Amino acid sequence: MIYLPTIADQTKVFMLSLGMGFILGILYDIFRIIRLIITDKPKAFILQDILYFVVCTLVSFLFLLSVNNGKVRSFELAGEILGWLVYYFSFGTVAIRFGNLVISAVKRFLKFVFRIFIRPITNIFSKITGFFKKIIKFFIKKLKFLLKFYTRV
Repeated sequence: MIYLPTIADQTKVFMLSLGMGFILGILYDIFRIIRLIITDKPKAFILQDILYFVVCTLVSFLFLLSVNNGKVRSFELAGEILGWLVYYFSFGTVAIRFGNLVISAVKRFLKFVFRIFIRPITNIFSKITGFFKKIIKFFIKKLKFLLKFYTRV
């Protein structure tokens, strides 16, 4: 006997797929914020996009496996796409603005920390290395003199 889902079951699965699309939209914003933090190189964008699509495929497969016994129906995929679009054009715009504010605040904080803590340490190390460079130059000069002296003899 073939099981045909009722309209109520199909509606439940569609609503769940809308929620899954919404979650995939949140995941996209997480990837986008990580992209803004790490780099702005096109190769990294391509790699992150491929990784995002692989993760979305895996999550969608597991979702359909758990909700609908692995049966793929067009309304489920349409629900995921619609849920993603709803998130992207509503909460996604707010999330990316908030993400930009957080990223700029973190970058300013890290510049401040660098200026206060890291720069003095690098200055100390540069003075130490300058001192050792002078000592090495002195010994090289003495060695050259000794080599010239012993080659004359």
